[in-house]
Amino acid sequence: MVERDFNSLWNTGYFEKIQRKEDTPKCVQLVVIVVEKPTIREINYKGINAVTQSDVLERYKKDKVPFSVESQYDLPGERAETVLRQLLAEHDTVANIRTEIKTIPPASVSVTFNIKGRADGEVGKMPTKAIPMSATGLYARR
Repeated sequence: MVERDFNSLWNTGYFEKIQRKEDTPKCVQLVVIVVEKPTIREINYKGINAVTQSDVLERYKKDKVPFSVESQYDLPGERAETVLRQLLAEHDTVANIRTEIKTIPPASVSVTFNIKGRADGEVGKMPTKAIPMSATGLYARR
């Protein structure tokens, strides 16, 4: 019966961690320790230029990514980041995304996507190195 109730509690999906302690030498006792999954209180997109925040939210809804303010944070940030990267790629933007999770006591988080992107095909500053040429105009062998 204890096992069934323990599994039922876990299967609710509301908890990040559930731990139980049973039976001591002196008596039978059951202690259940639960850690609630944090609630997302805010989502920030820093450096997003190619699409709007509403475009991102629409894509999350379309791709069934459970990632919004007031939803539970259950590591959906990884999936949300992947979908965001795909959306930016569709708008010809190659993005480097760094996700920051900040705890807001007692049981909430703030998620910030730091986006550094460039338009696909845009050439950044490339380091150049002089290549020696011979008197004939052909590249010299080293």
